Amino acid sequence: MTRRKILFFVPSAVGGAERMTVTIAKMLPPDRFDVCIVAIGATKRIFDFIPDNIISKFIFIQNKFSFLTLRILWQIIRERPDVAFSSSVMLSPRVIIASRLAGKKVIVRSSGMVGYYSKGDFLKVWLTYPMVTLLIAQQEDMRQELAKLLKVPLERIVTLNNPLDLITIDSKKSASSPYEEEGCLRYVNVSRVQTVKGHDIAIKAFAKVKKDIPHAHLYFVGRFTPEDQYYRQLVELVHSLQLQSSVHFVGYDSNPYRWVSHADCFVFPSRHEGLPNALIEASYLGVPCVATRCLNIITDIVRDGYNGYTTEVDDVDGFARGMLHAIALKDFKMLYRPSSTEEFVKVFEQI
Repeated sequence: MTRRKILFFVPSAVGGAERMTVTIAKMLPPDRFDVCIVAIGATKRIFDFIPDNIISKFIFIQNKFSFLTLRILWQIIRERPDVAFSSSVMLSPRVIIASRLAGKKVIVRSSGMVGYYSKGDFLKVWLTYPMVTLLIAQQEDMRQELAKLLKVPLERIVTLNNPLDLITIDSKKSASSPYEEEGCLRYVNVSRVQTVKGHDIAIKAFAKVKKDIPHAHLYFVGRFTPEDQYYRQLVELVHSLQLQSSVHFVGYDSNPYRWVSHADCFVFPSRHEGLPNALIEASYLGVPCVATRCLNIITDIVRDGYNGYTTEVDDVDGFARGMLHAIALKDFKMLYRPSSTEEFVKVFEQI
């Protein structure tokens, strides 16, 4: 049986979409697929998540003037894959164009709800996504939106829930606790520091929680830029609420699971998302969650009173109530059903 060659293109930074691309690549059985991951960017952080048995390459770029589409085309011509794959709004339009120029099939996994894209990003996907061989939506609302806004026929869009990399999660969750404070109650969020992630809502809600639980701490695990305006606003907010000693910006950590597994509650205050991997992983780790209903699927992941609580977007009071009540929830099972290996194998084999 001839193995099918799949070329995965992924930004070299680390975020939910990037880790999910690597997870999908790892799921494909090596006796049926020849997998190669091409990481693109200025850093090599994503290589922390790529196992040694997967061939990987690196394209270094610093800015958009790096002839990136031509370099992607060259990789496709040289590697001669059966299918090219991308899950990044930054890369996918370029991968689609390069694949079509090379006469190759291309699968794109949509990394978010396109209705929230910037005008520039929306124009790029509107022009290119109709050319894909197959488009993967992370949940059904996303599938319907892609068909409506981008005019992609529904028969070329398949809904596949995000899988979970259980081997990686299980191996990293048992690492020793990263928390230095003892005898404290710990709330944690894992995400990049961006306005859409709603860190300000979590901080305002935490200020209310702190009045009832003086020994509580709030941790933000994820990349941030000290010069970024939103981050500076968050720091000012922390100071204005006199929370300097109990709100912590940890920064990037290649093992976020140790922060979540040793926490008392996971907080997810996002204003909009594609499909929240960190929230799903927290529920798998048995940590109660408080989440905004920024997507319909959130209520399939978090059930009020069972494994956490949900609130409306930007509802500070509701979020604070959820944070106070969620810490009492114990011994629950994950409600979310991740897509299986065979579901992804079927897509890559039948295309």
